[in-house]
Amino acid sequence: MNAEERKQGAWQWLMKYAWRIPLITLGLHFIILLMIFWLGKSMEPTWLGWAFLVISLLSVLLLLAGAIDAFVHRQTLRGIELVVADIVWLALLLIEDLLVGFMVSTLPDHYASRHPIPEGIELNEPLKIEIKYPYRDTSYTAALVDPEDPQTWLQLAGELGQYRYDFYYPALEDGTIFLRCFEAGSGEPLSEENIIFRTVTEVKDHTEFGQVANMRQKDFILSEGDFGDYYAVRVEVWHQDVYGEETKLLEKVYRMDGWTR
Repeated sequence: MNAEERKQGAWQWLMKYAWRIPLITLGLHFIILLMIFWLGKSMEPTWLGWAFLVISLLSVLLLLAGAIDAFVHRQTLRGIELVVADIVWLALLLIEDLLVGFMVSTLPDHYASRHPIPEGIELNEPLKIEIKYPYRDTSYTAALVDPEDPQTWLQLAGELGQYRYDFYYPALEDGTIFLRCFEAGSGEPLSEENIIFRTVTEVKDHTEFGQVANMRQKDFILSEGDFGDYYAVRVEVWHQDVYGEETKLLEKVYRMDGWTR
């Protein structure tokens, strides 16, 4: 038997047992999922995600190729069966992808274990307070602020990956202030777009020392990390003037955990 005959024989066998394609695909998916769960969400090699998608796509294309081959050989009923099977299989794959995406999103990402708190670093603790809306009373943070000590000007509150901030500062030009967060050891940016968007506050007529921003509606999420697994976060306060020029006003290192989701 030459190579061409072996190729035709393999194709005929594949088309005869086309119903096995979804079973083989599910088996391969199961192996990939075991590897993902074993490694953890953030430690997952990129190729595993691509392998999952490629295997799914190949299974759909193989069934479609089988349907086309059946129509070419005038096996109309067989072709219709394979087309229907392919549509049903595609729908099942979409449902599977949604379920897998949900399960993977709840995996721990081991961020804190990969970024231990550096030795000798001075850490601040976010305030553990309950803030109810509408919130206007800032007396509890004002009492903690010393105009002579810049390290007291930023007050952070929250836990479990969700935080709010109060900020006090001398005179500022009109513009906006916002936060940026970095892992203190590596300097890696954390949840950059979310934090900037959620913490931005307009600055207007701020001519003397006082509160610039308060905790009301200034929630932001630290996506990296898991509930209760703490690491060092450098929280920076930035000011952007009306011309777009940015200036860092203050930085402070906190012991924080992330939001597992």
